[in-house]
Amino acid sequence: MKQRIGIIGILFFISCCFSAKAQALDSTMIDTISTQMLVKEMTCRSFIKEIYDYRRRSTPWLYKGKHPALLVVYANWCSPCRRMTPIINKLAAEFDGKIKFYRINADNEKDLALFLKATYIPLFVFVPLREEPIKCSGTMAEETLRAKLKELILNSK
Repeated sequence: MKQRIGIIGILFFISCCFSAKAQALDSTMIDTISTQMLVKEMTCRSFIKEIYDYRRRSTPWLYKGKHPALLVVYANWCSPCRRMTPIINKLAAEFDGKIKFYRINADNEKDLALFLKATYIPLFVFVPLREEPIKCSGTMAEETLRAKLKELILNSK
């Protein structure tokens, strides 16, 4: 009888430990998911609606947004793109409400990638409010990307 009570006590203790660990993981996952929601996945249709109607190439670039934007053209198979993802998510949280962050999958949105001339990925397209977009391709340090985003905000006022 004492052995059964001891075993039940040990099992109860172990289950409590795993439950606490699971709750900690759940809160970490929620933080990660909420940060990732700050970076919106963009399609051709949403690009035309929220950014610019690229089908009318004769018109000058006229950004439709109310905040400057960063467009990131990527591919799932691209290792440098995957390395940049946590940096982009972190900066999206840092600049929330000041800069809009969008991701464009080059494999799924071929027309859009072609319009943006995404020959190398990741491609960063900095979209100020009243100027032509500025493009940069390849990976960059977090500090460099942060500085470019701050410059984008200052130029968009």
